[in-house]
Amino acid sequence: MSQQLAFILLLTITLVSECDAQTNDKIPSVKIGEQIWMTKNLDVTTFANGDLVPEAKTRQEWNSTTGNQQPAWCYYDNDTVFGNKYGKLYD
Repeated sequence: MSQQLAFILLLTITLVSECDAQTNDKIPSVKIGEQIWMTKNLDVTTFANGDLVPEAKTRQEWNSTTGNQQPAWCYYDNDTVFGNKYGKLYD
């Protein structure tokens, strides 16, 4: 796993609240040392306030949103087959 992907995943986990904003369900978690980690992949397409997080469907869209500091999500390698394994990736 690249350092950039590892950083994105860690940042995503760090920013997640205890409840899934879309389903209002408690996100399963486990405490390891002093850190609390999610035990399932993050799979949301809206912010807690209901605003849409746009999908970046190509590498160019991803680079554009990241470069412009705009929110976005994508599947690993922009392939939906990885959705179940890795969840969504967020910039």
